[in-house]
Amino acid sequence: MKVLVFGSLNIDTIYKLEHIVQPNETICASGCEISAGGKGLNQAMAFAKTGLPVYIASNLGRNGQVLADTLKSGNVDISLLNHVDEDSGQAIIQVDKAGNNAIIVSGNCNEHISEAYIDSVLPHFEKGDILVIQNEINNLHLIIEKAKAAGLIIVFNPSPYNHVIETLPMDKIDYLFINEVEGRQLSGSDNEKEIPRLILERYPAIKVILTLGERGAVYADENQYVYEPAIKTEVVDTVGAGDTFTGYFIYGIMSRKSVKECLNMASTASSIVIGRHGAGNSIPTLDEVEKAL
Repeated sequence: MKVLVFGSLNIDTIYKLEHIVQPNETICASGCEISAGGKGLNQAMAFAKTGLPVYIASNLGRNGQVLADTLKSGNVDISLLNHVDEDSGQAIIQVDKAGNNAIIVSGNCNEHISEAYIDSVLPHFEKGDILVIQNEINNLHLIIEKAKAAGLIIVFNPSPYNHVIETLPMDKIDYLFINEVEGRQLSGSDNEKEIPRLILERYPAIKVILTLGERGAVYADENQYVYEPAIKTEVVDTVGAGDTFTGYFIYGIMSRKSVKECLNMASTASSIVIGRHGAGNSIPTLDEVEKAL
């Protein structure tokens, strides 16, 4: 069984701040660093840290060699990358002293995924393989339709949430990973206990994983509702925590662990990430997670 992450690659510029910048405000950063990121890269790195065979599909811009090098060093197969003569995706990330973040993304070549490229990638995978996607690339509806027709299991994180989500064939998604903000947007409810139920009413076959930050996480499907409390950790940087949670939860599912065990493993991995600086480079290995467990 193989994992295909079809997603974004960004060059992240991370500013350390006393607080997130307010409208009309100018403040000085206490630090600044540039690193490899993008939800596609972070997800691929997270899955690879579990030891699963992981492939990345994405447009790689002319200034994106650092992205390819980071992925390769993380044991992600980069043979399917599409090299294009455009700028790579860019992200400006503000991180405050409490570890909270605010992110501005410019998609650039991430937004120019062609149907021809999609058709060149999917034949490398077969029924039962895992497809992981998020909302930082274009043509998601084609990727979902074609992947489902090929029998792939589809894992989706609708981030960033925008009007595109409502146009997608959500009934073809197998695992839906959302945080509380995305949950409110998708369900129309501010009641976090109602969010999974309302989503399941619209898409009965979907499996919903709702992350609630310091309040833990919830799994819900037609037959069960499972809650897992968060692991208390000193927060340094929350960037990449959600992608790590996704990677380790799906690893647990593929390893035939119970939902409760999957949530615990994913929460443990995420707690390690938020105690470190950076995104892709902060994701723990399977050995680290198992020791923490």
